[in-house]
Amino acid sequence: MIRAENISKNYVKKGRAIEALKPCSLSLPETGLVLITGETGSGKSTLLSLLSGLEKPTAGKVVCDQKDYASFVFQNASLMENMTLGENIALVKRLYPDVGVDGEALLHRFGLEERRDNYPNELSGGEKQRAAILIAILENKPVLFADEPTGSLDRAHTDDVARLLKELSRERLVVVVTHDVENFEALADRRIELSRGAVCRDEEAKSFSPAANGAPAPRRPTFGLRETFSVALGSMRSAKVRLGILLVMLLLSFLCIISSANNFFSTPVRQLYTALEAEHANSADFYKQIELDGFPYRMKFSDEEEQYYRETYGADLFYDDAASIYFSKGEYSVRPQEEQVRLYLKDHCDFPLLAGNGELEEGEYAVSDAIALLILDELYEQYEIDWEYADLIGGTYSLGKIDAVYSTGYDPSLPVPDETDVTLINAYRLQHFTACTTEESYFNNEAKVGSTQVYWRYGNGLADYSSNYFAYADFARPSGLSLLYGSDGPLEQGEIYLSEEIADGYAEDMEQLIGTTITIPVVELSGLPVRTELVTDICDTPFTVAGIYESPFSYGTFVISDADFPDFFRQYAMQWIYYDSGISLSEYDLASVASLIEDDGLIGCSYLDGLVVISRNLLENYNPVLTIAAVMFLMTALFSFAAFLNDAVTKDRGELGVLRALGVTSGKLALVYVLQCAACLVLVFAAVCLLQFGMTALWNALFVSLAERAVPILSYGYECVLVTAGVMAAFLLAAYLLILLKLHKKSSVDLVYGR
Repeated sequence: MIRAENISKNYVKKGRAIEALKPCSLSLPETGLVLITGETGSGKSTLLSLLSGLEKPTAGKVVCDQKDYASFVFQNASLMENMTLGENIALVKRLYPDVGVDGEALLHRFGLEERRDNYPNELSGGEKQRAAILIAILENKPVLFADEPTGSLDRAHTDDVARLLKELSRERLVVVVTHDVENFEALADRRIELSRGAVCRDEEAKSFSPAANGAPAPRRPTFGLRETFSVALGSMRSAKVRLGILLVMLLLSFLCIISSANNFFSTPVRQLYTALEAEHANSADFYKQIELDGFPYRMKFSDEEEQYYRETYGADLFYDDAASIYFSKGEYSVRPQEEQVRLYLKDHCDFPLLAGNGELEEGEYAVSDAIALLILDELYEQYEIDWEYADLIGGTYSLGKIDAVYSTGYDPSLPVPDETDVTLINAYRLQHFTACTTEESYFNNEAKVGSTQVYWRYGNGLADYSSNYFAYADFARPSGLSLLYGSDGPLEQGEIYLSEEIADGYAEDMEQLIGTTITIPVVELSGLPVRTELVTDICDTPFTVAGIYESPFSYGTFVISDADFPDFFRQYAMQWIYYDSGISLSEYDLASVASLIEDDGLIGCSYLDGLVVISRNLLENYNPVLTIAAVMFLMTALFSFAAFLNDAVTKDRGELGVLRALGVTSGKLALVYVLQCAACLVLVFAAVCLLQFGMTALWNALFVSLAERAVPILSYGYECVLVTAGVMAAFLLAAYLLILLKLHKKSSVDLVYGR
């Protein structure tokens, strides 16, 4: 039963209150046909809207024992304009699947079976009215409210609808607002008449006896994803132009957003790796560095670190030292003016080979194409012989022989960078003027010189650059050496000559040292400048003092046997030489480059590192422009998004009112437009994710075109995709809340009648 307790309704129009319905109280039965009549503007439709729950009263309340109890037939016979009649009926049947009403029989009874494929705007006024009543019947709810259900019908159909409503009222309550008193009065069980907003008559037919418990049960609509999609598709079909404009604005906006985000998340590590990949660099090179007293110092790797990088990354060592290029073969010999600047220590040259096999034995070298071309050019200039790379194989190079020639991408037709541009000329030389040999070859060649610098702990102090000591092999004694004590002759293994300055640190009577065993205080430095906490004793090899000498060059020197020198050199001297060394990865990926730089703290030192900085500076200059563009387009997209939603809701308000009247909540109605927005954003998301590949390439091309030797540094990162998806999710949430707010402000009647 429905009870209206002292309800009234006021509207505000142009700042003036209008009393549409004066206070009244009513009680309606569970079944029967109730007429609400009165002149135009008397408040009939207002009373109907209040009793049905479509609107809330200004004062008083409407009480019903049930929820979701009403179905509606509106005065303008509102249907879903974007669906055919058959689709309208199918939608209602999906919303209320178990009503037990035969829709096909109703189509036949209402004379609409031939119109199922027509849209509402293709139906006559009478056909639309009959269709609206048909749909209300399909809901099969306990109460049916009809506002002028026969206003657009001819006489025959008016009688048929009146009889149908009377038939329906036997098992439910049917409330009809009508001017057609003549056709309904004889059928009505109760008549409520209004005049100027007040109930002036309320009479029941004498024969009326409401049926008990005959009404169908109230039911909620089933408005799931399929129904949401169906309604959204219908709405989108009529909004193609608006959708097209929205798609263009969103595409431009999110293309700027994803590109800006990609640039923002482009870390130095990723930039370096991108450059290495883009330039097809033969290797990724790194060295160790610490900062002391505010200054960076290059460091050597310990034996343990070397082993770790070899086992973990498959790294090789390299050594930086400007070395003259010398080549000879047979009767020909040349010495080009350029120098080799980096020597890779590896048993196999895994760089792209141009000649030779790359399997290096002791004493064999692989040289770069740039060095090989320098040699070939000199041979042609001096001897007019036109050799190729393969002809260099077997020729003498440095202290060994050439086994292979490999590619560094050297192009002699390109100009050499200006010597005054340190960054470019260093990168040019590090890229092209390199060679490879085995560690054994390198150590042995260095040891053949017969002397080396070592770090020496002197008393309680520490050696520094001015007092580093030098070890000599017996065959390379310091010039002018003269023994003070001991016997002169070739040193045996395990014997040592000390300069008198060193001997003085061991004993006051230097002669007593002859024949005694000492351990020389060689130390390992973990960084420069020398500091106590960075020094470790490493020498534990005993030597027998065979003599003490003086020499014009004797200060801080000692001599060991030719047999001891190579091992001594390898174990102690190379820790000094290794300050110009680093590790090289021929096979690398982003993870390994990131791990070496971010986790191990190494510094990239391939030829590309300096060039990456050039491109990075360009990126930092252009990023603000892109960010401003992204913000501007984002604001434009937000405005377009809001305008699209506002226009869509305004245009579809009739359909929204119908769906609200069918029992669909505002939250579910909002999802109709969220689904439309999601479809647009998914298309835009797919498009910008694909277009970003091109945008990344365009940015890299811009860097290369704007600066000499700039290199590509931007790659497509997943972070920008996540950011773009996050912004789109925020758009969807904003759309849902915006539509929900707009719908909450409107009643179903406001929506249907366009108020």
